[in-house]
Amino acid sequence: MPTNEWEFSVVDRRYEASYFEQRFRNRIYEAVIKAVEQAARENKWKRKDLAERIGKKPSQLTKWLAGPGNWTLDTISNLLFAIDAELDFHISPFAKKSKSNEFHDLNWPVVPPAKETSKTVDTTGGTVILPSPAQLTPPRFG
Repeated sequence: MPTNEWEFSVVDRRYEASYFEQRFRNRIYEAVIKAVEQAARENKWKRKDLAERIGKKPSQLTKWLAGPGNWTLDTISNLLFAIDAELDFHISPFAKKSKSNEFHDLNWPVVPPAKETSKTVDTTGGTVILPSPAQLTPPRFG
């Protein structure tokens, strides 16, 4: 258990590093899987065909495609080689990445002005009060 500010910052950084490791693994997996699926669909390849293209057993390919658990750089290279592709690289420092606009006002759905009040609906076993559209307006930030 951390006991001082320095130990808290180390724990925070370890957590962040672990988060980014998993995030990176998932992003690579998603990109490679999408490329493999698209190439297989366009070329009408089966897993057996892809496995033969890289000299592996179909069972090995199935294991790789099931998840990024034990992927190595060689695994990624083999899968991309099987579809005659390679990965392009671009490194983006965090400071230069644009910030998420998830909470920007324009990202909220437009809610028409409320013309009606809450409705009471009788259901079997009880009454449910449905909010009016005005009550569904998302909160505004800053």
